[in-house]
Amino acid sequence: MGAKAAESRLKFPPDAIIQMSNFVGYMLDYCVKAGVERVVLLGHIGKLVKVAAGHFDTHSGKTDDPVEIMKRLIRNQTKDIAPMTYMIKVNTAEDAALGLSKLGYSRMLDKIAEAASAQARAYVDGNLEIGTAITVLSGEIVASDSASRKIVKDAAW
Repeated sequence: MGAKAAESRLKFPPDAIIQMSNFVGYMLDYCVKAGVERVVLLGHIGKLVKVAAGHFDTHSGKTDDPVEIMKRLIRNQTKDIAPMTYMIKVNTAEDAALGLSKLGYSRMLDKIAEAASAQARAYVDGNLEIGTAITVLSGEIVASDSASRKIVKDAAW
């Protein structure tokens, strides 16, 4: 999913894309060992919210439910009850992301992207410049952090 969005939406060349499946930590370790300097974590909200919570093996059997993780992260962002009232009604991270965007709370999704980048940078002890961009199933990018936007803008391809 992220690979398709990287090519079609961000115009990344195929040789600049590493598919990671559920193994985010392994991919980050590989990038450090391979001398990669910059990484954009680009993928579905259901995966990247797990990274934002510090999970680097994102298999469904190894982490909490992504909607529950989103609820925890959002609860810590605002005292406004509207986002949490909405979150109680959703069953999937996809529905949560689309609904929060529609309701005008897309900044909360950007904060999740920021948290994913921060967790990933900590995982590699700061040895990579890391940004995060979050998609939904359609491939639409619904959230990003400033680091991902800078990496994409500065890319030399």
